[in-house]
Amino acid sequence: MNGDNQTTNKAGSLSREERRGFIEQCNPRLILPSHDPRYVDLDSPMDGQPGARGTPHCTEKLFQTIAVADRFRPTCQLFTGFPGVGKTTELRRLQDRLENDSEIKAKVIHVAFSDYHNIYEPISVADLLRVLAHVLDMEAAEVGATRAVTYAQQLWELLRGAEPDLPPFPSDVAASAPSATARTSPWMTIYRDDPYVRELAAEAIRKRFQPFAQAAQNAIGTALGELQRKYPRVVVLVDDLEKLSPLNEQEVERMEKSVEITFVQNSSWLFLPCDVVYTFPIWLRFRAKLEEHYNRKPLVLPTVRAVDKHRAPDRVGVQKLIDIVERRVDVERVFGGRDSPELEKLVLASGGYMGDLLTLLREVIYELPENKPIEANTVSQVIRDKEYSYRLMVNDREAKVLAEVDSTQEIPTDETDRITFSRLVENRAILSYRNGDEWFDLHPLVRNAPVVRKAIEHINREKAP
Repeated sequence: MNGDNQTTNKAGSLSREERRGFIEQCNPRLILPSHDPRYVDLDSPMDGQPGARGTPHCTEKLFQTIAVADRFRPTCQLFTGFPGVGKTTELRRLQDRLENDSEIKAKVIHVAFSDYHNIYEPISVADLLRVLAHVLDMEAAEVGATRAVTYAQQLWELLRGAEPDLPPFPSDVAASAPSATARTSPWMTIYRDDPYVRELAAEAIRKRFQPFAQAAQNAIGTALGELQRKYPRVVVLVDDLEKLSPLNEQEVERMEKSVEITFVQNSSWLFLPCDVVYTFPIWLRFRAKLEEHYNRKPLVLPTVRAVDKHRAPDRVGVQKLIDIVERRVDVERVFGGRDSPELEKLVLASGGYMGDLLTLLREVIYELPENKPIEANTVSQVIRDKEYSYRLMVNDREAKVLAEVDSTQEIPTDETDRITFSRLVENRAILSYRNGDEWFDLHPLVRNAPVVRKAIEHINREKAP
């Protein structure tokens, strides 16, 4: 590598069209299909070493729990991870495996919850019931089930009976036969997007919760009965619940309370007459003993092990992360090859969090001079810019907890610190890794924040002999 103002030795220039294509490939919000060529198997062993996310892989555990369960005693499991680590892609791969297993032969229904609920609003068990009843009703219609009215119409009329100010059921839906294409029907869009309608509907459900719950459960049971006549097993995967997040700090407590009530106090409502997997906000895992309410301990998809517990680069993890980059861009043209120090610097700066890796990679492509090779300081500048955004999210109280985690690599024992820890995990200031046992470490871009460095130095002085 040459000086900061020079260019890398082997990287070549890129045209505007090439840069545009690479930027599209590096979209961190892009969800890969189950057999997409860009998918990298992060969990298989490499050269006798465990996979880059530890073993056994959590979606393998999800599969085995369903596979060994009695079909007449269905399971209810929880699954989470950081946004952008590939949860939905792994759920799609789980779906593919369940559907193609010669013994299970499941009908798998993937529910993108954000299609039906505003993820910036608190959640309730009523929201889950109405969404599941609606989606399963539509799925049953797809296999030929008929009924006088859809569950959506039934629900709307039930709610209007308690709140007459609710608008009439959308006429274009009421006039049409039920079908799977109605999953994103106008009534669902109105319910999700119109605050006035949501408020009226919520009040109507509070007034008539028992009739509402009974109608939803009846719709779920009827739909599943119709599906189970055609398929040996039905599995429902409820995705996007991990994205529940308030828009501002003032709403944090209200959102968190709603999540805890739904997944803990009201957990019995989440069990269905079929196997079901729910995603959930990762912070909840550190606040409640969820394993007491579900079939198994909640499963977390960890970040890729970019470093080991001693913070030395992990060879397996680094190579897998470079594989991810190589499936998205031409590393020879952009960095000069897989062995580029600049590429490894970028990978290590991500902490193994794929969302940040793709964001950093995309920023590097944006910064490339048109039709000129990459400059050696480009990666460093992109990392510094991202590091600054992480610095802004840490206050003194959080810095103290971060310093403790930096020292112990464990969950704090103090209850107040544990709550702060859970929110720092939610914000990806703390990352989880697995190599046999699970352990935690600071995101490398957070560790350099002045307030965090100061807190770490203070703890180190206290521990010094």
